[in-house]
Amino acid sequence: MPDLNELFAGFQLAETIRIDAPQKKVWNLVTDVHRMVEFSPELINVEWLGEQAETKLGARFAGRSRIGGYEWTRNCTIVEAREPRLFTYEVYDEADEFAQSRWSFEVTEDGDATILRQRFAHVPDGRSTIRLMAEAEPDRATEIVAERAETLKQAMNQTLETIRDALTDSKV
Repeated sequence: MPDLNELFAGFQLAETIRIDAPQKKVWNLVTDVHRMVEFSPELINVEWLGEQAETKLGARFAGRSRIGGYEWTRNCTIVEAREPRLFTYEVYDEADEFAQSRWSFEVTEDGDATILRQRFAHVPDGRSTIRLMAEAEPDRATEIVAERAETLKQAMNQTLETIRDALTDSKV
């Protein structure tokens, strides 16, 4: 049986795509949290929390996601917004007490194009649904994480490809 904190510390993914669009245009799109619903295969709704309804450090939003018949909402806090290069937010547990994961978009100029990298990192002791599933079935913990990692990898690639297509088809 694996050490779960160690297993989840290694639960990190990064996917990258090159987009034929200027860095500023890519930045504006990936930091518009409402627009991400158009691109992510899991995210179905985003709402700002509190009075600060803009992409800046400390702003909070709730993201609702769905996989098959399972739907959940988690609150998020923007922890980095270094225009035009790095946008990061943390996703909190169901009780909205502790971060369970961290998502980021790195936007790097590449001549006339832009390299967009999306990263996911699970907090080692974060109380996510996947963590709870691994705790309930410790003998399958590695398999449970690997299955979710594969689902996330596919979703991240689809998100990046859809963003690229939207930007290069001049829909944005």
